Amino acid sequence: MLKVKVMINGRETFLAMCDEELLGKRFAAGKRVLDLDKYRGFYEGESFNEREESAQKQIETYLKSATSVNVVGKRSMALLKKLGYDTETAAEIQNVPHLQIYSL
Repeated sequence: MLKVKVMINGRETFLAMCDEELLGKRFAAGKRVLDLDKYRGFYEGESFNEREESAQKQIETYLKSATSVNVVGKRSMALLKKLGYDTETAAEIQNVPHLQIYSL
């Protein structure tokens, strides 16, 4: 399952998507830290089964309206790639991919 949260602030729409089992964990590599315990609330949203076509379509709709996207986890990244987004620039922290996308 994936956790997807959409946050709207004025004209900005933020989407956070994370592999559910990563929530509550902390990953570090040198000075880079991905703290999914401290920032759990940022990612904890609606649950989606990424294998279901209806879930994929809903997430795709969210992505199209987002001005900022934050994605964490291998399954989340695979779905992002399947939906046509470039995931090549994703950073990895302890083998956990993390990608931020901004619409200007």
